[in-house]
Amino acid sequence: MKIHIIPSWYPKFDGNFGGSFFKEQAQQLATHYPQHYFKVVVEEFYGIKEWIKNKITLQSSIIIKTKQVFNNLQEIHFSVLFLKRFFNTEKNTVKKIFEFLDEFKLNLIHAHAIWNGGYIAMELAKIIKYKYVITEHMGHFPWKIPLFINKKNQLTNRIKLPLENADALLAVSNSLADRIAQFNIKRPIVLYNLVNEQRFKPNNWPKTSLFNLLSIGRLTTQNGMDVLLHAFSNAYKSLPNLRLTILGDWKQKVELMHLIQKLAITNVVNLVGAVVRSKIIDYYHDAQCFMALLKNEWVIK
Repeated sequence: MKIHIIPSWYPKFDGNFGGSFFKEQAQQLATHYPQHYFKVVVEEFYGIKEWIKNKITLQSSIIIKTKQVFNNLQEIHFSVLFLKRFFNTEKNTVKKIFEFLDEFKLNLIHAHAIWNGGYIAMELAKIIKYKYVITEHMGHFPWKIPLFINKKNQLTNRIKLPLENADALLAVSNSLADRIAQFNIKRPIVLYNLVNEQRFKPNNWPKTSLFNLLSIGRLTTQNGMDVLLHAFSNAYKSLPNLRLTILGDWKQKVELMHLIQKLAITNVVNLVGAVVRSKIIDYYHDAQCFMALLKNEWVIK
């Protein structure tokens, strides 16, 4: 079987959390199923500075690079100039992907997240007449932006149509599946994110009088790190032995640093930033609890 994977985002460097699961799942699938072949198409955006730096001409708005990860796993990176006046991003990406897949003779398209991977998979399936599945990861679904939801609180076609036309729809949690079903979409099958049990094993709690909380994720508004900091600040007032460590790096980092100072919790909150994936297990073993965002509320796991 030949499977084409379309992630909506992908890690750009070691320690970048964005899309790390997509990459690791593709590698695990290729490792455990050597009889199948996988291709991952990564759409990367760059600005005018990178464009000039790499001496890209106006005639070359899309640059394609391939990387052979394993014998049965290949990455195809599309470097796309992020200037709307030059082209329609999704349509051009679909066209370029098709040029590769026409020779690939694939059996299935697997998109991670509806936008824009699921949308591209749907458009691609119209051309090559193959089945496609979507695994949705978005929390809280849908993001309240005009691209995803209209003023009547209805899904836009860019989100609704890929969901309705997918041959199979997966969600990474029950709460996400329930949320999608509220929009009159058939409830997705729940398939949790994989965990490498060889590396991530239970460990004895560290012997300390402090109670360490850990949170890992991109520092974005959608992940609610600001909400976590406010909640931690309130809890710390009555539980002074609490400590919080946050791993991740993204647009909201500077804003969160200012919030930490404003809440006067600088000495008890460690905003680490990006961490190499192989080192994350050490932070898990140093913590008593992991903080996760479920149904837009922070819970202890």
